[in-house]
Amino acid sequence: MDLFRLTAHEAGDLLRRRETSSLELTRAALSRISSVDSRVRAFVTVCEDQALLQARLADERLKNGNAAPLTGIPALIKDNMCTNGVRTTC
Repeated sequence: MDLFRLTAHEAGDLLRRRETSSLELTRAALSRISSVDSRVRAFVTVCEDQALLQARLADERLKNGNAAPLTGIPALIKDNMCTNGVRTTC
């Protein structure tokens, strides 16, 4: 199964059933970005270290039963949204 192809709903189901982890989903997304972005140029900034850290924290929240519905599901933020500590070019 290609984890990067999952919908948010499918990923959430797998996370709740503990059939995958946020770290696995995030690594799959980052791997896909790495393999295709040189051709499609969809990303201005990829925050790999931050994404992996957030995935680890999400896995802890999921493990402790302290997670919101979208916790652990990788997301992309369009470059017109300001994010603390990340370059925004709009």
